[in-house]
Amino acid sequence: MRPSFRLLLALLLPSSIALAGPEVDDELVAALPVEARVQLGLMVEELAGAEAALDAAKAERKARQGELRDEKDGVKDVNSEEEAELAYLGLDDAIGKAMDLGFDGFNDADSANIAQQETTGAITGTLFVNGQVDQGSSDNKGMRLDLTLDEYCDFVDLDADGEREISVTYWTDPDSALPALDLQLRDIPDGTFDGTMSGSFGMEGDIVGDVELAVDIDGRIESDGDGGTRRESGSTTIVGTATGPSGHSYDIDITL
Repeated sequence: MRPSFRLLLALLLPSSIALAGPEVDDELVAALPVEARVQLGLMVEELAGAEAALDAAKAERKARQGELRDEKDGVKDVNSEEEAELAYLGLDDAIGKAMDLGFDGFNDADSANIAQQETTGAITGTLFVNGQVDQGSSDNKGMRLDLTLDEYCDFVDLDADGEREISVTYWTDPDSALPALDLQLRDIPDGTFDGTMSGSFGMEGDIVGDVELAVDIDGRIESDGDGGTRRESGSTTIVGTATGPSGHSYDIDITL
């Protein structure tokens, strides 16, 4: 006999009968007047509904607790195209900064290894660039650079008026392969360049998880007026994807 049914029988009948046992269920119900049986049925249905609602509330609370644990442990991944887009937007300025640091290292290099270059995020953290550049007198040279992000965070305004903002902090794992920026320069100092940038970045803040960037870069270079070369502002196109662990991706197509 269901506990709720036995409880109602105990309320409607003398305790000595209601507690007699499941073998007299039919007799107990038959002994009730018709109106009492109808009332009993309605009360049982109402109580069953309340029990079901309570079970559902417990399940929902348990699921939410699991989500909160996941977020705390940093396992909430980029799981939609929109979140993949937001994950990329926090790195948008970092791509341009990384290229500019690469050119600074290229111009200052007196050996194949460039001196470490660095800059800060608009809010927190640091972006480091290390790597190698081709030497010699050729007008065509390459750069093979590694990017390191340490608690890096830029300001991201989604609607240009400060009412919708996101805050995502990025880092790279020093024990894994670092994101790579490879560039080929042609007809230095006033020519063109192209290359790729790829790698994984960890995230925390408004979005938690990892985002994988894979982009192709193309643009023009110009003299910096001091014996070096730099990328020409407004000429650099970046096309590719930002992809989260779930497989959702955002198509990148911008000009810097």
